Amino acid sequence: MHKPLLPKRKNIRLSGYNYSLEGCYFVTIVVQKRLCLFGDVVDGLMNLNAAGNMVSMAMMELEERFPGVKIPYSVVMPNHVHFIVYLPGDIRLNNVVSSFKGYTTHLYSELLKEGARPYLGKLWQRNYYEHIIRSSRSYDFISHYIIVNPERWNKDALNTHHDPDPDNIMKTVLDIP
Repeated sequence: MHKPLLPKRKNIRLSGYNYSLEGCYFVTIVVQKRLCLFGDVVDGLMNLNAAGNMVSMAMMELEERFPGVKIPYSVVMPNHVHFIVYLPGDIRLNNVVSSFKGYTTHLYSELLKEGARPYLGKLWQRNYYEHIIRSSRSYDFISHYIIVNPERWNKDALNTHHDPDPDNIMKTVLDIP
């Protein structure tokens, strides 16, 4: 019996780029089906529930799990996380992200026993978005974006109930040298 062929996924990584090079990367990881599992945004502030607090703690623990890795900015949103990660040059970005996803999935499974909202098959979407930060201007823009993300939740395209005209501020990131 043959497995059905799945559609070929577009590779979103920069072709030929060595993702273990020293530098800063902007990463977004989204919950499967964009389920809001980590809390709510109220009056422009993110109110984390137990699962959101767990994800936040796991984010901070990345610096301990990977010596030399720094997470200067991060935000846990109802259905996704954004963070800037500095890699010292001997650790691959995909190792950090897959470790985070695996660890938080394990911890979330424990929270299910305590009544956390069930997820659908997998906690996180298969892939993640990353952007190589190549300038201080880009770094400043992205760090500001992370800080104000809860204030913009109603316009955020990752919010399944966003305003009819969501902003496309993340497309701006790609245009910053």
